[in-house]
Amino acid sequence: MKSKKSKIRNVANTPLWVKCGIFFAYLNIILSITGYNFVTTLFSRYMSFEDMSTSRLVTVPYRAFALGVALMTLLLSLKQKIHLNKNIYLLIFLWILILIRLFYDWKIRDDIFVSDEYWRMTLLFAIPITLIPSIGVLNSIEYINFRKLLIYSFGLVALTVLLVLILNPDFLDEATHRLYANVALNTISAGHMGLTGIILSAYLLRYEKTNLPVKILIILVMLMSGIIWLRAGSRGPILTAAVVFAVFILGVTRYKLLNLTVLLIISLICFLFFDKIIDFFGYISPIIKQRLMSENQLLARDELYTYAINAFLDSPLVGRDFAVYKADGGAVYCHNMILDTFMQTGIFGGLIMIYLVVISFTKTIKLLESKATCGWIGLLLVQNIMGCMVSTNFYGNTLITMCMIIVFIVSDVVDEGQKDVRQGVKPSKVITNAD
Repeated sequence: MKSKKSKIRNVANTPLWVKCGIFFAYLNIILSITGYNFVTTLFSRYMSFEDMSTSRLVTVPYRAFALGVALMTLLLSLKQKIHLNKNIYLLIFLWILILIRLFYDWKIRDDIFVSDEYWRMTLLFAIPITLIPSIGVLNSIEYINFRKLLIYSFGLVALTVLLVLILNPDFLDEATHRLYANVALNTISAGHMGLTGIILSAYLLRYEKTNLPVKILIILVMLMSGIIWLRAGSRGPILTAAVVFAVFILGVTRYKLLNLTVLLIISLICFLFFDKIIDFFGYISPIIKQRLMSENQLLARDELYTYAINAFLDSPLVGRDFAVYKADGGAVYCHNMILDTFMQTGIFGGLIMIYLVVISFTKTIKLLESKATCGWIGLLLVQNIMGCMVSTNFYGNTLITMCMIIVFIVSDVVDEGQKDVRQGVKPSKVITNAD
């Protein structure tokens, strides 16, 4: 084992480009987790609900900065080994199918009357905002210490949550309507921001050894995050939390029967006291109680789902449409990424998506069981997958592709029987918690 002095000397002798690569590798992931939330909240005073376009004064420069960080991550990690496995190959193939459908509908079909602005914005989200940062992770994962990344990410999430509560006092009043965190963060995004704070807090309390003052601080962040999660008034993050919690319980120990028993008991308690739980939610956020109990809200997206299913049935081999096309020239995603994929790419792409979702869940549970330090990345992956099952889309969600890459690579290390997963693996493999 190297002495402490030797270790310090090695760090000091690290080439500058490697140090820069490490910095950008961390920043690339942190920005994808909570950078947009933090920046739009920090500069929320410069945006106005009366003129929603003012949000571009903040979001456009931020997007350019985040893209610059992703490109620097790629550039500074070109010499690093790219870790590929069958799951990542399938993910890449799925992306190719989706992009082919996008360009085919945009440039070749003459029966679609959708503005070029829609296609340019979709392509902007798919490649610069989602793909490039994710590819950066594929190249730079050996730089990452996931325990440090967790602490950095938690700190920025905690600061963002605190800023939201300070700058938007509506969250501390009785919420009778759905709340935006700011002009650029709608109710769904605000709810998921709160849920992210809860997930990271719960993971730190379960897996990290901390003293009492730190535990109290983490619990406070969890409570503040919970206020935003509920008072945002979006149903999606509430339903997502139930699935994330179930995965967390199933992976909390290696004893699968015990985990399943605990989950069943908790589920039974929730079933027996469902009305009381809803009343508790209603005490914190009356609007969320109303939305959870509304049958009309649950059926609101049936039309989009029906369109996607019919589009797939019309062309089951290769799919028919990239989006739900409307008679007035509009286009929207169907708010379910699996149906979206079947509609876009047909049976092969749809089955690949289902496989990737299932394997993401199972590998996340294994990472939690093994106490791998990137288990929290798996929980964020589950959160974002479920978020895209009820709203948003796959190709515009950076964290799904990015977290899949991380989970697929690191879980291979765990599956190979690496020792001392809690402390990480050697840099020659994949760094999970090594200095």
